[in-house]
Amino acid sequence: MLIISADVAKSQCNDWGWIDQISSQFDVYVKNVCTDSSGNVYVIGYGGNGTTVGDSIHSGDTYVIQLNSQTGAVKWLKSISGKFSQNDRAGIVADNQGYIYITGSFTNIMNFGDTSIGSFGQRGAYVAKLDTTGAFQWLRQGKNYDNWIINGNEVVVDNQGNVTYIGNYIDSMDLGDTILYVSGTSDRFIVQYDANGNFNWVHSIPTVYNSYLGAIFADNTGDIYVAGYFGWSFSGAVTFPDTTIASVGNTDFFFAKYASNGQYLWVKHGAGPDNDGLYAIDDDANGNIYIIGYHRGGLTFEDTTLVNSSGKYAAFIAKFDSTDQLVWIKDTVTNTNNFPDDMAIANSDRIAISGAFLDSIIIGDTILYGGSVYQTYLAEYDLNGNFLWVDQIEGNSSGLFTQVAKNAQGNIFLVTGFEDTIYVADTFYVSTTSLTNQDGLIASYCVQPSPAALSPDTTLTINGDTIFCEGDSVILSVPATSGTYQWYKDGSILANDTTNSLTVFASGGYYAILFLGGTYDTTRQINVTVNPAFSNTLNSSICSGDSLLAGGSYQTTSGTYYDSLSTSNGCDSVTITILIVNSIDTTNISTSMCEGDSIMLGGGYQTTDGIYYDTYSGANGCDSVVATTLAVNPTYNISQTESICQGDSVMLG
Repeated sequence: MLIISADVAKSQCNDWGWIDQISSQFDVYVKNVCTDSSGNVYVIGYGGNGTTVGDSIHSGDTYVIQLNSQTGAVKWLKSISGKFSQNDRAGIVADNQGYIYITGSFTNIMNFGDTSIGSFGQRGAYVAKLDTTGAFQWLRQGKNYDNWIINGNEVVVDNQGNVTYIGNYIDSMDLGDTILYVSGTSDRFIVQYDANGNFNWVHSIPTVYNSYLGAIFADNTGDIYVAGYFGWSFSGAVTFPDTTIASVGNTDFFFAKYASNGQYLWVKHGAGPDNDGLYAIDDDANGNIYIIGYHRGGLTFEDTTLVNSSGKYAAFIAKFDSTDQLVWIKDTVTNTNNFPDDMAIANSDRIAISGAFLDSIIIGDTILYGGSVYQTYLAEYDLNGNFLWVDQIEGNSSGLFTQVAKNAQGNIFLVTGFEDTIYVADTFYVSTTSLTNQDGLIASYCVQPSPAALSPDTTLTINGDTIFCEGDSVILSVPATSGTYQWYKDGSILANDTTNSLTVFASGGYYAILFLGGTYDTTRQINVTVNPAFSNTLNSSICSGDSLLAGGSYQTTSGTYYDSLSTSNGCDSVTITILIVNSIDTTNISTSMCEGDSIMLGGGYQTTDGIYYDTYSGANGCDSVVATTLAVNPTYNISQTESICQGDSVMLG
């Protein structure tokens, strides 16, 4: 076994990567995106028959797509039939075992593989589990029998595989295990199942007038955070177990927490003179919680006031420590109508935010130019809320439906919809059917952080690539730091290899990415060649009493024997001899004859008692011996005298 250390070279990116367009003769709605630890990206959305992405064609209503995160190539597309509404949300998330969970809404009948469910009311909600091939594992449904609406908006999964989804319902909601009844105007629900689909717990959030529950997050302990907004025309209320919150402005927002066992813990209230809302929740590697939202006319939250006199919508971000205390809250954009729609951190040191804006927008020191239709932007901030960079998708994009996800390497994946024409990454994308129909877009963005700080005495190098023989191995390593690691082979992620060393048994190009202090470095690629160790297997047999040269000496017993020779590539050539020693069969028989007779035995005619041997060739190539014991019986003479009279006769002879 060899031990090799790789030197570190900075990666280059910080720009748009691959981009996939989702097209149809009908409208296409891209609703959500997530990543897993195996290098996959998943997208869920709605679209009619004939919806295409790459070479894959959708034949249903709801679609789920698995893509390669490095190339954007479609691995599979799962089609689910069941009518949808274009304004319905949908959620998708991957757990640490590679299973996928989805939620959404449907009308009439929805078909999941061999399972069909009915909405009963105007619209029903569902949560389902799929494996990494897209095969359905289980399905749970929320339904109403009185022609009312139930929506599934978003879904999360914790480290134990418990899956929690949220949404809204009117009148009542039958979960099978329990039935919820509305006590407000339209209530919100939080339902959890375990990894096998068994019911854990449910909460209802009663609401007077309009409300929206669209953000949910599970932390490392399994505690659940939810967020949304409520109120209408400066009236309305939302009720939690220990309090009822009345709307102060046109719409206010709430931010609540539940323990992993479903116990309600607390709720926080944000209010201003006009519209306020929360859209997304995430955490960092230290357990700090972040939320993003918007306000118009100012905002008061946790004894902190944000001022906005522009009359336009402003975006904000807030940070809570691991004890749920507010650390800071700050506006990100105040000079234009700006709606932050989604956020992703993924244990990195950066907060990716996607959203929409009108007119022009100033973020940090960058001006983005828009117009009378919404433009999509993508920005990153550090964990103190400081602006880092921003980019945009120009054209008529449906920015209010933008969603983002990150993978372990800090790369960003964005989904959105667009009409007519958009411009991104120096390329125009045109809606395929008409200027008013909507297409979908899936885009990757490669993030270039600052180089990691490795001291010179910890950076080791390797001279040349590595060759060894089959059956051996090599250890590739990078300096041990407090950071995290991810190894790759031939450009594909090795999902379970996340330490500073990797044991290699097979040929390929290997490299690692080191994440340290919010930055990352990429090692140069080490090309490993594994030369084959040639082997030849011989099956031989001999007869008992014979011998065969194998394993360096003459062998007389059955067994497996090895002979090694050195080849030109330095690897052994092994001859494996499997020897079988066949026995000689001996058959014993007895026979007899009369004196004076003879019998062919032992190669001649025999006339006397004895044991005679005859040898024949057997089926296994060895002799077969017949031993005959011959007994010669004596001949006896008996004399007697008889007399008769003349003229009589007697029988003789």
